[in-house]
Amino acid sequence: MIRPFVLTLAASAIALVAAFLWHTPTTQTPFDVSLSTAAHDGWPVLAKINGNGKALPLEIVQGGAQIVPPGSARVYSTTLPPLDGGLSFDIAWQELRTGRQYETQFILPPEQLPHLHADDLPLYFTFGAHGAFSVFAPSAARMAFNTRIQTSAARPTAQDYPQVLSLCAARTQDAVPDGDPVAALATNFDVFLNTEVYEGNKTRPPPQSACPDPNR
Repeated sequence: MIRPFVLTLAASAIALVAAFLWHTPTTQTPFDVSLSTAAHDGWPVLAKINGNGKALPLEIVQGGAQIVPPGSARVYSTTLPPLDGGLSFDIAWQELRTGRQYETQFILPPEQLPHLHADDLPLYFTFGAHGAFSVFAPSAARMAFNTRIQTSAARPTAQDYPQVLSLCAARTQDAVPDGDPVAALATNFDVFLNTEVYEGNKTRPPPQSACPDPNR
């Protein structure tokens, strides 16, 4: 005869396993991310971002690269589809100052971001000159702090948002511009370009870049 307490232990073990599986992220778990984009002052880009097969709205990235954490005023909070291996991005952009176009593909694996399945994971994309591109993410300590205090009063530092990826994107075939692309973008309601800031920064030299100038 099976004693009642044995059945109770077996039922408890099954419940614990079910609870563990319920709270453990799987390959079918979508990713909730809060994506901020930034570019250097005077070096805006027109960017097209695709995350895990989901296309995000076309945007002009203008400024914000010099602050901590990097980011312009525009932030996307979105849910990306589940995908084996982590977060996969396919990004193409055009430098408005030069007309040069670049593209890159990369994956952010779970071992690189242990808190990859955190609610509303902040990610920061920075576009530099000559195809330079970087990704920053909050440290585990910062993520824990933000969880305890939703509106943090602590001043963030560069150590709170380490760089998790840096690369030089491949230059693609530049399209032949039809008229003035900046003037066309200024009247496009799908994107936003602060033309006053753009014109005021046109005389700035290109930002320092770890990537080679393709014209040299």
